[in-house]
Amino acid sequence: MEKSASWTIRLHITHLAHNQTRTCNGIWAKVGMEQ
Repeated sequence: MEKSASWTIRLHITHLAHNQTRTCNGIWAKVGMEQ
């Protein structure tokens, strides 16, 4: 049970980090286009 919970949490953190990276890339692309 504990192993399963930590796996789910790790998966969730990885997913959040991936979304954050995509968002940052999108922001940087926007900044680059404006310059």
